[in-house]
Amino acid sequence: MKKVFKWSVIVIALVVAIFVVGGVMLPGSWTVSESIAMSASEDKVFEQVANLRNWQNWSPWTKEKDPTQVYMYEGPEIGAGAKWLWTSEKMGKGYLVIKEADMNSGIKYELFIDMNNSQSTINGAMNFSREDDMLKVSWTDDGDAGNNLVKRWMSLFVKQMLSKEMKAGLEKLKALVEIK
Repeated sequence: MKKVFKWSVIVIALVVAIFVVGGVMLPGSWTVSESIAMSASEDKVFEQVANLRNWQNWSPWTKEKDPTQVYMYEGPEIGAGAKWLWTSEKMGKGYLVIKEADMNSGIKYELFIDMNNSQSTINGAMNFSREDDMLKVSWTDDGDAGNNLVKRWMSLFVKQMLSKEMKAGLEKLKALVEIK
């Protein structure tokens, strides 16, 4: 019995040590970026990304994915100051507010999420650049876990999940703007 207890304590201490040392070694901030080239004009893409009501047409975070979401919008309909607020059983509550908007270069935004009393603020951008006759749209999100070891470990999973969702959203956006 003493041997089992001793080994249990050793295993628990080892797991805690790995968690702490690994968490300290993980970066405090993270970035996820995905890009896609589309045959569309800047104004068509801008209309979709700078009008937050249009995010339901292409973004990965829709009522289709989570029917419990309730949306509200504040500020101007399009561009800087436009704000999308939500509450959801699955996704908690939060908002996305456009901080900067330019039809030729894209938007910058702040995303705040409060999920199960875990709060995060993410800075994001959707940047446009011309490459020959194609418009390259790059979607980037940056987060900061600070010194929180749990958030540092979680950022590993968030980055993978977010990358996949960004790719899906960009594919839907491309299909939408290339049709019109």
